[in-house]
Parts: sequence; C-alpha cells; structure tokens
Amino acid sequence: MRPIRAQDTGSALIFESRRTFLKWVGAAGVTSLQALPSLAKPRSALAVTPVADGVALVTGAGGNVVLVKGPRGLVVIDSGDAAHGADLFALIRDHAGGKLPVALFNTHWHWDHTGSNERFGKAGVPIIAHENTKLWLGMEFTVAWENRDYLPRSRLALPTQTFFRGQQKFDAAGLTLEYGWLPRAHTDGDIYVHIPERNVLVAGDLFAADRYPVVDVDTGGWIGRTGPSARIRAAQKLTDEEITALRRRSIGWSGGLTDANFGLLDLCNDDTIVIPGKGAPQRRADLAAHTAMLDEFSLRLDELIYKGIGIDEILALRTTAKFDATRGDPTQFITNSWRSMRGYHVGI
Repeated sequence: MRPIRAQDTGSALIFESRRTFLKWVGAAGVTSLQALPSLAKPRSALAVTPVADGVALVTGAGGNVVLVKGPRGLVVIDSGDAAHGADLFALIRDHAGGKLPVALFNTHWHWDHTGSNERFGKAGVPIIAHENTKLWLGMEFTVAWENRDYLPRSRLALPTQTFFRGQQKFDAAGLTLEYGWLPRAHTDGDIYVHIPERNVLVAGDLFAADRYPVVDVDTGGWIGRTGPSARIRAAQKLTDEEITALRRRSIGWSGGLTDANFGLLDLCNDDTIVIPGKGAPQRRADLAAHTAMLDEFSLRLDELIYKGIGIDEILALRTTAKFDATRGDPTQFITNSWRSMRGYHVGI
C-alpha cells in the first residue's frame, strides 16, 4: 500500500483580475490595491470566484477552499492539498491584506481538504475541526477501499480547537459563523460551516453536486437511512404515516450521510448558496435533489440487505440506474454504502 505524506511542490498559478477581487470584497471593507501585488500578474493555477458579499471560492487547490472576509479579518474553510500549499497560503495572505487569517476550519480529515494545514499551523493560525478529524490526522491507519496507508501528520497540522457535539458559534472577523457535527456520514468527523449573514452554507464532501458522494466506511462514514430500518418496519408493522413521521430527521440525531443531508436542508432557504466539497456553488434545490437520491437509495439498500441479498446481486440490480447518467459510475458508492449498512444489520 502507498503511504500518504503531506508535502509541498511548486506550481504555476493563475489569479482572476483585480476587478473580480474588488467585486468580492466590496461589501466587506477593502484593502488597498498596494497590498495586493500578486493580483497584478498571473502566477498560479488557482482561481478565485466571488459567491456572495465577502465570500469567495478558491478552486484548483484540491478540494474547494472557501474564504470568508469580515471587517476585521479573513476566515478560511479547508486548506486544499499539500501540492498547492505555498501558492494557496500566498493567495490567502494577499486577500487578507498581508495579515494572517483569524482561523482555518477543516470540514473533515481527507488530504485534499487538510493538505496545507501545516502551513497554517506553523504560522500560528487556529485550526478548528471535529475531535474525530484531529484523531485521524494524528494517527496511522489504512483505508482499504483506496488501498492506501496514511501516516500521522505533524503536530502543526493538527486542529488546535475541537468539539464533539452540539452546534457551535465562532465570532471573528466581524461575522458569526455557525458550525456543527453531522455524525457518521461521509466520515465520522464531518462538519458544516454556515454563514447566516451571507446566506452561505459550506457542506464539504457531505454534498456531491454532480457525482456520487464518497462513503468513507473505513473512517466512520456510512450511508445511513431515514427512519426505522427494514427489520424494525417488518417487526412493528408500521403504517405508511408512522414511517413518514419517523423518517424526518434533524441535525445530530442518528447519523448517516442521508440523515446529514436532511440536516443540511434544514439550514437552507431557496436563496442559500451551498458550496460542496468539490465543484461549483449550488442552490437548495440541488442539495434537495442530492438528498432525494440518497433517501431513495438508502431505503432500497436497507431492504435488500434485510432480505440477505449480497453485493454482487445488488450491483447487478442497478439500483442507481436513473442517476448514473449525471453522476457517473456508481460501483464504489454502492459497494461502500453496502459495507457500511451491512455492518449495522449484523447482530441487530
């Protein structure tokens, strides 16, 4: 198996124009152009796209990186991969007028969202994450479905502020960010970051806009199911009305990727900008479509596993066929989902 280490490599980057940057920061208090010399010439493959007043999306650094600019500073959500660490950190310092960010959030442990943590940690930037994210970053473990071993990250890469349960608030940079844990979903340490004043929700890899999501079963992720399991439904002979009532979820209940997406929907209105872990910003309708796909699939998978049907037969049934044209090959998604849900059936 291949060990994964965080390391920095050089790359040539491309910034968007000063005009684009000014559009982004216009409502949040602007630094002078003299403080932004690197925007004057192309030097990197990173791109900055404004998504709301004081909120911008950086792409090209691995996973999505979100910048939230308030009157008193900059908050960063996720740090991309290690290969783009130097350029990303320079871009962020430019956008903060030469100052350090007031905080870095990690939505989960995966290397394409935490790869530049060391640079932030070395500079003394507080890193905020769920406790389980800190545990994964600090240990050696294997992810079997990737056929990879992961080695412990350096102390500088580890989150410095963690929590376990409950909705949290972070008051910095003149804005209040709300964040919370969505249990055992994409991983076992996923958090969302909500910026109510900008009507922006950062979902990390809980939300996959144009592909199947990853169920990282080896680090605590599972597909989940909404409401009572097939075993309980059969035993209790629940009516459709009772099942419908039991299926409705809210943040932090029983967990699972399906449940987590219902929780994210609770934080949105029709105008909310929802930023997935990869790809372009979306709207609540897109998140609702993703949630409906998970809801339908997890319910069907639960029924098939309850009937004793194995993974080869489930794959042959093409249970996701109507979604494949837009989301791609479902094999890994179905296999990991089966592994995760089968574990919840054993011994119940």
